[in-house]
Formats: sequence, structure tokens, C-alpha cells
Amino acid sequence: MLYKTKRYLSVEQLASKPPLADVYCTGSDQVWNSTWNEGFDEALFLSWAPIGKPRIAFAASIGKSRLEEWEKPQTKDALSRYDAISMREASGVCILEDLGFTDVSLVLDPTLLISKKEWERVSTIPEGLPENYILVYQLNPDDRFAEYAKRLSSRMGVPLVKVCYRKNERLRGAVNLVTPEVTDFIGCFLRSACIVTDSFHATAFSLNFEKPFVSISPGRFSTRIESILELTGLKERLLADFDQIDLMERPIDFESARASLSAKRDETLEFLRSALDSKRVARSE
Repeated sequence: MLYKTKRYLSVEQLASKPPLADVYCTGSDQVWNSTWNEGFDEALFLSWAPIGKPRIAFAASIGKSRLEEWEKPQTKDALSRYDAISMREASGVCILEDLGFTDVSLVLDPTLLISKKEWERVSTIPEGLPENYILVYQLNPDDRFAEYAKRLSSRMGVPLVKVCYRKNERLRGAVNLVTPEVTDFIGCFLRSACIVTDSFHATAFSLNFEKPFVSISPGRFSTRIESILELTGLKERLLADFDQIDLMERPIDFESARASLSAKRDETLEFLRSALDSKRVARSE
């Protein structure tokens, strides 16, 4: 069956003629971050979903360690209509537990649900990459980050490759890939010798692909990185200060991290199966 795509520009448009589905799902990334959303976004809390239809949250994220007082009542009211909730960060689970929700699951980000081999099947290698390089993926402006990467490159004798999305984000002296294709983006991670990043997803790919890495706190919204590092027992990979230039050279216990991800992957898939299966039963009754 072919489905026509429809563009919705407001929660009112969604409510007036919602897309038809058996289950409605929120997920993942920072969907419930009122700072990024510039307020409480009803659309991302499925307020428009038809009454009687199951609503679930899969690997949803708030992205910060606490809610503002003004948004707590709205969040509690909206989530009380959900049939099953899972969060991507431990901090998100705690936030919802403080609101009175007692059955919230901690699950993996969807990018971690498939293995390195599966990612390799959809990856491509962009032209112009050196044989051996440090991959730089920086989301937040910070001159100290760039300087740290350059010092690391000099110490290791390995060139830098930076993925960026604007020309003004280019790093002098590095091979700069501006807005690469998604498949090339994955290929950059797979081919790299090691990775320096302030991104949650780049940290997740580093773990999944078992690449030596250093994670740099982005400041606000850093709970995402802290949560996945704690889950895998690698909290020490979060840079303590920019003088910690030897961190990349310290060994990483990827065997233990792999086991942690594998166990949590099973739990995550079980949450999803349970949430969906229970809804099928409810619909058939």
C-alpha cells in the first residue's frame, strides 16, 4: 500500500486530521527539551493522537537534569495519557519518577540497536580521507576544543578530519568534510583511528564501533553523554580538563562495554516488543 506524505505545520492541524496509525510513538533524542523547543510542545507529547489509540515513548529524551517548575504540571498531565514510557537517559527516568511515574524503562538510543556490522553495510567512504586520522565532530563552539584536537594531532602524529555543517566551522589544517552524505558520515567513523567529540551520538558510534575516543562535555544538556558512559563503565572517557592530553592513549575496556550494550540492547528490544504486543492485544479485545 502506498501512503501519501502530508506536512503538518501546527498541533492544531495534527489534531484536526491526524495521520492514521495503530500506535502513536514519541522518540527519541531531545524531544521533550523545552529549551530547544522554546516552550512546551504539545505535538511532541502526542496531545493530538486519537482518543483510545495507544501512545508510547521510545528512548525519549529531556536532555537536561531537571524540569523547570512551570513545565512540570504540563509534562505530568501529558504523560499520564501514555501506555508505556521509556527514556534514553538515567536522568530522564529520575525526572519522571519525581513526577510520580513508577514504570519508566531506561533503554538505548536507537542508533545503538544495530551492530557495527550492520552499520558497515550502509556506509560509504568519502573521497580524500587520509589512511589514518583523528575524527573531530564538534557541535558546540569552543576554541578550547579545536586547540585540544590540534594538540592531540601533534602528539599522535596523525592528521585531523572534521565533519562540519557550515563553511565557517572548518578547522584550519584539517581535512574538512562539509555536510557529508549520511552514508559517508558513518564511513568517517568506521575508518577513523580515534574520535574527539562533544556529541552524544558521536560518543555512541565510538562505543558501538569500538574506537578510542575522548568525549568533551558540551556544558548544558551533557547528561546524555554522561548516561551512556556510565552505562558502559567508561565515565573516565569524559574529559576532565583540556590539559588532559594523554586521555586518548589510555586503554579502553571495550569487552566490558560491549557486554553492557548487548544486555541493554536486549532489554530495549524487549521493552519495544512488550509495549507493542500489549497494544495489539488491547485492540483485538
